[in-house]
Amino acid sequence: MPRLPVIIAALLLPSLAAASEAVDEARASAAGIHRISGKRLTLYSDVSGPEVDQLPEAFDQAFSQWCRYFSVKETKLPDWHAIGCLMKDRTRFAAAGLLPDDLPPFRHGYTSNYRFWLEEQPTDYYRRELLLHEGTHAFMFTVLGGAGDPWYKEGMAEYLGTHRWRNGRLTLGYTPRSREESLGWGRIPAIQAMVAQHRGLRWNQVMEFSDTAHRETEPYDWCWAACTLLDQHPRYQKRFRQAMRFVQRDDFNECFHRLFQKDWPNLCEEWQVMIAGMEYGYDVARAAIDFTPGGPLPAGPPPAASDGGPSDEGPYGPPPKGPKGPKGPKGPKGYGP
Repeated sequence: MPRLPVIIAALLLPSLAAASEAVDEARASAAGIHRISGKRLTLYSDVSGPEVDQLPEAFDQAFSQWCRYFSVKETKLPDWHAIGCLMKDRTRFAAAGLLPDDLPPFRHGYTSNYRFWLEEQPTDYYRRELLLHEGTHAFMFTVLGGAGDPWYKEGMAEYLGTHRWRNGRLTLGYTPRSREESLGWGRIPAIQAMVAQHRGLRWNQVMEFSDTAHRETEPYDWCWAACTLLDQHPRYQKRFRQAMRFVQRDDFNECFHRLFQKDWPNLCEEWQVMIAGMEYGYDVARAAIDFTPGGPLPAGPPPAASDGGPSDEGPYGPPPKGPKGPKGPKGPKGYGP
């Protein structure tokens, strides 16, 4: 059962200023850490560069898109603000008091309500994707009051972290069109490789991921694909977006199953089609299968060709005749019919 209505739970949470201790700016600066501020994010980093400086702006744009996606009025959250740490050298952040000793082990990123920590990444795209991934977690934890079962929690963070950043404009939930457009983010080639090795997962296997499954990389690949299919499919999107109502429930998966119970076999089949054909720029809407049952064929024999045999003209008549070419020389008799 839900603990509190979703939005009410979020509005009752304390603001960041009340929920966390103040950062010792002098101590952070002495450790070689600088601050980059935006409306919705204060980022502490020991990494410099123009792409890093743009991260708070990307985060601010993402916040507006998270609000629209999850049907939350942004004006209801005027003071929402997160603190992030982008770390190349973790020891600096530990020395500055920005990396608590009691955090669980993590490879790339971790979020605790309004605060998150990121490992520096080798590419600008994947650094930004990871920031948006952890930001999605922060939004869901603090605004929705929960994030559902592991496949949904990580799938949504990955789906709304995958993006396009062009000329200072951000688009979330974007399927990259090429490797060059998403350097360092390897979900699509990873799925291609696993399917080629006959290691593709069934739909039910994705939904059964445990709380510890995402200590490895592969579950992120499958969960991203699952949320991409559901949110970009013309028949499934509306129902899928109802799942956010259940993020605080212990029976999230059961609630989700009821949403899709009537066409569960079709969903499982479209999942197999998607992962088998996965590629950059995969268009879920164009690949959607029409499961409408076919009608009976017209009674009677097929139309006959002029020579009395079966017609091979198809439903649109004979193909147009092309121009006649020059006659070739006659071959010797006895060759051919």
